[in-house]
Amino acid sequence: MKKNILIFLLIAPTLFAGGFNTGWKVILSKAGRSNEIKGSELIQIDVFKEDGEKAYTIAKSVPYNMSSLTASVFETGELMVVYSKNGMVEFYNTSGNLVNKISAKSDSEDGSIIKFETVNDKSALLISEPKSGSTRLVIVSSDGEIIFEKSLEGNHPTGVELSLSGQNIAAGTYSWIDTAYSEQTIFVNSKGKIKGKINRSFSKGLFSKDEDEFLGFTNSDLFIIELPEIKIKWVNDFPSDINLIDAAILDKDKIVLTSDLPFLKNSKWLYPNLVLSIFDDYGKLIDKKKIENDAVESAKLIIEGNQYVLNLDGKIFNP
Repeated sequence: MKKNILIFLLIAPTLFAGGFNTGWKVILSKAGRSNEIKGSELIQIDVFKEDGEKAYTIAKSVPYNMSSLTASVFETGELMVVYSKNGMVEFYNTSGNLVNKISAKSDSEDGSIIKFETVNDKSALLISEPKSGSTRLVIVSSDGEIIFEKSLEGNHPTGVELSLSGQNIAAGTYSWIDTAYSEQTIFVNSKGKIKGKINRSFSKGLFSKDEDEFLGFTNSDLFIIELPEIKIKWVNDFPSDINLIDAAILDKDKIVLTSDLPFLKNSKWLYPNLVLSIFDDYGKLIDKKKIENDAVESAKLIIEGNQYVLNLDGKIFNP
């Protein structure tokens, strides 16, 4: 069971192997102004198999206000393209043909935001519906067919996670109406039934291997939820001058990667002074080490068997 590759579109042609799990590789690039549609540019997406053979190419004209997109590859090679700020999702088969679309149900001057997570042959989409004042959770198959959808509390999505078994979904949302603010993480099963919620939200998260815990975090705090009780086990709110980058579960320990606050250099946000902290099952700090490395643009924790490594700007680092 594998989590599938996530790709971000940058201005220059960029390779995202990502893919310690799936092996699929994708190059997304902007190929200049389009002559087909006024006010649009050409987008090219090349999908490669694990052995480097090109599987298919998608070339299309995209309006400038929709050219900020992300994509995800399903385990059998189908592609999902997400216009994260425009409330639209496209599905392509392994021949590169468009086979389905999903859009936000309500139009709004504020637009519609999408958060998503792809695992194996399914994807969880969390779509804001500004006019209805709610967020729509949509579970789809690799061909874009809707398995189920559910309206959830909160009119802004913060993050969504789908467990490896596909049986558990965590959806983070918040609402800010006038001066009233509320946030929540809502747990839903594979049939669309709401199992419960807590009054905290997350931007990233993961279920434990046995799916008896959920770890959710933002750039400033982290929490552990016991499942299936849906009860907060412990919370760690980090100091305001610390930025939480990534977190992982290794057995019962929780590994947290932090940095000092990022700074802007040459149009890139860089994260300095990386630190790895390890907490036990009860939230007690049991180890802490500084990573001797220059400031990085990207950093990610990777679990490999019973060990962990870091991916720093695309290079593997063993701490």
